[in-house]
Amino acid sequence: MNTTIARSVAALAVLAWTTGAPAQITPAEHQCQAKASKVMVRFGTQVAKCGVKCQRNARRGRNPFDDCYPPYGGATAACMFDPIRGAGPRAVKGFRRACDPTVTERADCPECYSNGSCFDEAYNRVAQVQGQLDSVNPGLYCDRTPTPLAARCMDETVKALVRLGKTLHRCFDVCFARERTGTLAPGSCDPPPSDPATGTCVASSETKAVATIDRTCTHPRGEYPACWMSTDARSWVSLISIGMQGNVPSKYCGSPSVAFVDE
Repeated sequence: MNTTIARSVAALAVLAWTTGAPAQITPAEHQCQAKASKVMVRFGTQVAKCGVKCQRNARRGRNPFDDCYPPYGGATAACMFDPIRGAGPRAVKGFRRACDPTVTERADCPECYSNGSCFDEAYNRVAQVQGQLDSVNPGLYCDRTPTPLAARCMDETVKALVRLGKTLHRCFDVCFARERTGTLAPGSCDPPPSDPATGTCVASSETKAVATIDRTCTHPRGEYPACWMSTDARSWVSLISIGMQGNVPSKYCGSPSVAFVDE
């Protein structure tokens, strides 16, 4: 594993949030959590699209490669940060629509979200995920003069990891929906999940992502970039899975209230 990727692992570990004692979660608060989860999936997908487009354009000489790496520049910075159409501001708005009662009257912000402030939580969560993606970017796109096959491998690996993130979110979204209604015991969904169905969902998602990357990055379809060194499909999949699962306790903080289970 090269040093850039090793730093990515450390950064993801640091950026994963931790929570204290679980608070009681009401049905409305769980709706906030479930909707916010989908908002953050869309956010991560959009940021990845901004990055892939920048890399492809840079190879064609349409923009500098530096625009494609933190702190970003040009059209890529606009794609991520523009106040109206940027991925980050749009995610903040979506998160607040899902959770902030000052935006949506029936929304209910969990107390474990920035002490009950979903205005703060929206900005904090977007910054957290942006930071995680930023930490992985230089390792994935470590070659600015790749062969066509290596370029294809890097681009398609990003796409496969985005699909993995979506699937893993879905695994845990379904699990916590069942836990909140009392179908599963509290704690069943906390990573690594003790619920067998969720564990199978996670494992199969990872296996599929590894197979997709291996298929894309080996001849005749592609080739692994030399700068990845010993990093392979399993390494990238493990990195993303660790980061995503590290976010789960803060995303689905709290335990179901009596009112929730009674419903």
